[in-house]
Amino acid sequence: MTASRDSTAKIYGQDSTGEWALKTIINHDSGWIKSAIFSADDSHVITLSDKQTAKIYGQDSNGEWTEKAIIQYPAGYARSATFSADSHHAMLISKTNTNSTVQIYGRDSNGEWTQRATINNNSDWVAANFSPDSHNVLITVNKGIAQIYGQNSSGDTWTKKSTPEPNQTALLGTFNTDGSHVAITYNDRSTGIYGQDLTGEWTKKILIKNNDDTVYFHLVETIFSNDGHFVMITCDGNKAVKICEQSSNGEWTEKATIQHQAQIHPPTFSPDSLHALTCSDNDNVQIHSRVANDEWINTATTQYPPCILRSNTTSATFSADSRHMLTSSTSHTTITTYRWACEKWIKSTTSVNEPIIAATFSFDGSHMIVTTYGIVKIYRWNSTDNTWNEKAQIEHIGACIASISADGGHVVTVDIDSGVAKIWSLSLEKNISAPLPTPSKKMKLR
Repeated sequence: MTASRDSTAKIYGQDSTGEWALKTIINHDSGWIKSAIFSADDSHVITLSDKQTAKIYGQDSNGEWTEKAIIQYPAGYARSATFSADSHHAMLISKTNTNSTVQIYGRDSNGEWTQRATINNNSDWVAANFSPDSHNVLITVNKGIAQIYGQNSSGDTWTKKSTPEPNQTALLGTFNTDGSHVAITYNDRSTGIYGQDLTGEWTKKILIKNNDDTVYFHLVETIFSNDGHFVMITCDGNKAVKICEQSSNGEWTEKATIQHQAQIHPPTFSPDSLHALTCSDNDNVQIHSRVANDEWINTATTQYPPCILRSNTTSATFSADSRHMLTSSTSHTTITTYRWACEKWIKSTTSVNEPIIAATFSFDGSHMIVTTYGIVKIYRWNSTDNTWNEKAQIEHIGACIASISADGGHVVTVDIDSGVAKIWSLSLEKNISAPLPTPSKKMKLR
């Protein structure tokens, strides 16, 4: 799906032969399309224009895409639109200079979309997100409080269920993976974790203080692990990350503090929740792992050397199976990878010979895609000799964005200057074939 300034969004589909064809064009009367996203089940699309209109399209049983709803939002402009995880609800946030509005729409058993709630706030900024179970919405207001709204058993209406700290100014909040807990950070350097019981009531489980004596501070990120039993809290002022754990009796306790010497990037847990990855502005990357006695210890560290010619932007990520981690820096030409084996991380390096723009894994962790100024390189994991082998190169002019499809069968490249997108087919026999529908960039096979 593409969205553009000509007031249209276009949906493309792939047929049984692998060809991509235009399926439908979503027209807005005027203005440019700010965003266009699929629902989690890929059956619906919501588009958002800058002219007070959002549209929901759905795919019928015959594969055709048709208009299901037109949403008008108040005067001002829309900030965001999103679907719930179960794809049965959509939420639109809009604002004026002095007010913000959250609108929730729901889909009934007949496929009809109707408005279920309108939540007005006397603030010029508001953030809202669905819980992963789609039953609750967390709303945080600029210089205001946090509120949790929940739907009734039938899903027809949404009402306010809790105001966790009515006398505290909330900054941001996030749900854990099953929606049973929420972490909210406040402007007094504290983070509260709240849990929902079987009756639907929300209660405070722990309030975590950050020992930060600096005048200015910013809580960068509060994230839960995939299993929902751990949370990482980052505070810039003390350059530290705290890990908290939920025990078997439901109680939350602080388990570890990871210290850096510079501002910390948003941290992340590995998909299996056994490792924590942190990265800081001085190009220091650390992995902490949970050992048998539930303690977190440092199991790997990468320190990139300083570069006097340009500033570094260091990134790091886990593979989906948690067996690999890669880290790269925009000021260096080497990818550092780690492999988890025998209860430790085994380090290796791969020279790319060009400054690296971005590097990431495919969804199944079998491929690594590296973007430089002029070349996209694709590597495949060889489990026989435990190495990453270069399989293909896609040449382009200047900066480029590249990503690999969820099934690992295609690579998408977007030229930043021209805005032209190309889809390349990745096959087991040739590793990568000509782009679909026609090639326009030179490609080298390895």
